[in-house]
Amino acid sequence: MRNNEVFFPNIRNLFKSILFSRLNLYNYLRKKSILWKRKQINSKFMTLLLFQVFGKPKIRHSNIVLLYISIYFYSYYKLFFKFRFKD
Repeated sequence: MRNNEVFFPNIRNLFKSILFSRLNLYNYLRKKSILWKRKQINSKFMTLLLFQVFGKPKIRHSNIVLLYISIYFYSYYKLFFKFRFKD
């Protein structure tokens, strides 16, 4: 299997599972008010949370860059659109 066949579907699934997660991450992060500054997600905390929930991925250099870009994009998506997680 080639690299993109493995990795890119996983990113799609990652976004789906973040947005529609039964863990209700939005409320979980709001309760951690110290880590919540001006309703922006602390990206280091978010990364650690993702690793806890989904297990540490087997990362190559290009993949970790994409992971951080996706977390960065997600936090601003959250900030501007105020998406609320649904069960």
